[in-house]
Parts: sequence; C-alpha cells; structure tokens
Amino acid sequence: MAMDCNSAQRILDVTVQHLRRDRETQSALAHMRQCADCRSVWQARQRFDDDLLVALDDVEIPVGLEARLLAAVKAVARPNAPQAVPPAPLATGRPRVRGWMAAAATLFLAVAAWQAVAWQMRPRQVALEDLRVRAAELLEQVSRGDDLSALPAFDGAFRVDGLSGWLQSVDARGLDLDGRKGHDGLAAMVQLSQSPGSKAIVLIVPASRVAGASRLAAGDAVRYAPAPHVAVRSGDYVYICCTTPAHLPVLERWAAGAAA
Repeated sequence: MAMDCNSAQRILDVTVQHLRRDRETQSALAHMRQCADCRSVWQARQRFDDDLLVALDDVEIPVGLEARLLAAVKAVARPNAPQAVPPAPLATGRPRVRGWMAAAATLFLAVAAWQAVAWQMRPRQVALEDLRVRAAELLEQVSRGDDLSALPAFDGAFRVDGLSGWLQSVDARGLDLDGRKGHDGLAAMVQLSQSPGSKAIVLIVPASRVAGASRLAAGDAVRYAPAPHVAVRSGDYVYICCTTPAHLPVLERWAAGAAA
C-alpha cells in the first residue's frame, strides 16, 4: 500500500537519521524520493536543522554535558545494534498519547545530538593571560636577536579592517590557539619608535576568541608582568603590545592611540 504525503512527512519529521531502519521509515523515504513536494519539505527541514546547528554555536554548554549527552544517545540509539521487535501490546490504551511521547523522546535525542555536535564545532576561546604570556615569550625571542620566522606566515583566516596596509608592511605570522585548522590570531614584530632596540611584539586576535575580552572595554592599563605590555580592545579585535621596560612611555602612547 502506497504511503500518503502526511504520513511520510510525520514519520521523517521525528526520525533520527541513524535510526532509519524499520520498514515504515524506509517506506517514507521511498515516498519522498518519488514525491517532489515531500522532497521539498524535507529539504527545507534539513536547512532548518543546519540553521539550528549554527545558532547553537552561541549557546553556552555546561561542562560535562557533551559526554553525558553522547553517552545517553549511544545507550538509547545503538545505531549498530539490531533493532529489537517489541511484543504486541495487550491493550490499545492511548496510542495517540504514546505516539506523541515517542515523537518527543526522539526529538529530544535529535536536539541532544545537535547540541553535542555544536559543542564540538564551536570555536575555543583562549584566556587573555595566555596571550600575555605568549607575547612575552615572543618578545624574549626577538630580544635575543631571533625573528618570528619559526612561526608560519599568517594565512589571512580573518580580516583586520583598517590594517590591511599595515599588515602588508610587516612580517605577519599566524598563531594557532586551539590546534584546529586555520590561524586564530597573528603576531608581528614592530618598531615602536625610531630609537634602536625599540622592538615590540603585537598580537591581534578576534575578540570573540578571547575569554574576558569584554572586560577590556576601550583599553587596559600597562602591566609589567610577565613583561611590560598593554591589552586593548578596539572594534572586533584584541590587540596586545609587549615591549621592554625602557620603552614604557612609547607603549603608553601606543595604547592611547590604539584605543582611540
């Protein structure tokens, strides 16, 4: 017996992909392949799922939730296990209520899986203190007479508006902050003034990747550990400039100009 559109859409709407093994679901999928209208509805729902996954990227996920969700999904779904055939019910009871409960449970598993995937895909933030230490380490490196050639050239993973000309005039190097593909920040060695030895390290990182960036506001006071530096948030980016103690006045003027 051919399946109608309403039945096919109802089944596919509450079915987790790796559970599509029963005969009813296979019939619904076969109907969708033959029916352009149902296929259009299904594709629209798939796009909604994708949009939901992107939206979930901004949701704060509690610590440990990912492991619990994955364990629950694995325990309930068991995609590689054969599907057990439930015994025939002794009484009809309230099939409509049971159907809604089953649909809700399946939908919960789907949302849980989306949240787990979104948690894995969300960009990882780096602590501001870690960036301060990284800048100080690079400053010590160039103070010894080395350069930043050990770092890979910046791959342009993000665009810093208003600094395109400046980036072309310096040897911008890429920073990998989370071990994933693509650079998360850039580092450059610059001269703060015309005086010899006024070398400084500038780090530029998108503010969305820096934990605590909102507390920076327009700028931060000059700090002296682990090396003289200042952190400034301007627009969508956090700038950290680190130099030697002899050039603190220049650093303060740089901070005031960067925050303007």
